[in-house]
Amino acid sequence: MAFCKYCGHELRDGANYCKKCGKKVEATQKPLNNTYAPQMETAYASVAVQPNSRKKSSAGHKIIIAVVIVAVVAGILTAAIFTIRQILFYNGLGTLNSTGYVEAVFKPKNAEELSEGEFLNSYAYALNDKLQDANSLYYYNYYSDTRIHVNEKDKEITIWFPWEAGGADTGYLEVLDSLNMKSHIYFVTPDYFSNQGTGTILTAEDMLRIDAVEIPDTNGYGLYVQFTESGKEKFAEVTEEFVGMPIYVLLDMSPIAMPVVNEPIVDGEVTIPLDMGKEQVEAVADAINVPHLAYDPETVKVVPPNKFGSWVYNLFSKSKETGDD
Repeated sequence: MAFCKYCGHELRDGANYCKKCGKKVEATQKPLNNTYAPQMETAYASVAVQPNSRKKSSAGHKIIIAVVIVAVVAGILTAAIFTIRQILFYNGLGTLNSTGYVEAVFKPKNAEELSEGEFLNSYAYALNDKLQDANSLYYYNYYSDTRIHVNEKDKEITIWFPWEAGGADTGYLEVLDSLNMKSHIYFVTPDYFSNQGTGTILTAEDMLRIDAVEIPDTNGYGLYVQFTESGKEKFAEVTEEFVGMPIYVLLDMSPIAMPVVNEPIVDGEVTIPLDMGKEQVEAVADAINVPHLAYDPETVKVVPPNKFGSWVYNLFSKSKETGDD
C-alpha cells in the first residue's frame, strides 16, 4: 500500500497521479510495508529475555550474601559463647559463679619468718580438710565446689566456697572463723589410749580461758584453764572417776603433761604444771589462743549469684551430658 507524499491520500496500486491533489507520484516513492516488522519483533524479543536472566542472577547473589552473613553471625555467636564460658566457668571457680561464693585470704601468723612456700602446702591440705568438715556442718553437701589457691610468693592461701547454695543458717564469718587454725589442747583419760580413742576427752570447746601463769612456791610455770559450764561438769566427772590416776594433757595430740588427780575438781578451774620455762609456756598458751593461720578480714568478699552465669552453666552442662551419652 502506497500514500501520496504531498497530501497523504492512499494511492492505488500502479497509479501515476494522486486522485485527490493531482500531484504526480514519483517512481522512487516506496510503499510502506511490514518488511522490518519481523526484525523489530526479534529485536524486542531478544531484549525482553534479558531482564529475566538478570533477575535470576540477582537472586543467586542475594542467596550467597545471605549464607555468608549467616556464617559470619554464627561464628561471632560461637566465639562470644566460648568467651563467656571461658570467663564464667574456666576461671577456676566453676559453679561458684552461678551459686554465689565467699572469697578470703588466709595468712600465717609468722609469714615474715617463713621462706617462700614453707608450710603453705601443709596449711592448704589442712584447710581443705576443714572445708570438708564445714561442708557437712553448714552446707548439706553443697560444698563440693570449693577452691584453694596457694600463693607461695606472697605467702598466703586464697579460698572460695559457695554461699547461699545450701541455705545455711550460719553466717559466712562463722564459717571463716571455723577455718582458722590454732593449736588444740586436749584432756584425755587413761582409757583413751587403751580403748583406741574411745575414752573421755575434753577439747578447746570445753574451755573458756587458757593463760600462761607462774605457779607459787615452785618457781615453775604452767597453764591456767577455766572450763565452760558444760566443761566444768565433764571435768568434775572425770576427776572423780580417776582419782589417783594421771590425766593426759595433749597439745595437737602430743603429750605435754600427765598430772595425777589427787581429788575431784568441781569448781571448773585447774592449773597444769609444765616442765618448761616461762617463754615456752607462754608460747604454748599463745599457740592455743592465737590462730597461726587466719583469714585477713580486709580480703573477705561475698559475691552474689550470677543468674546469667547460672543459665549459661546449666545450658553447657546439659549439652555436655547429652554429648557424653
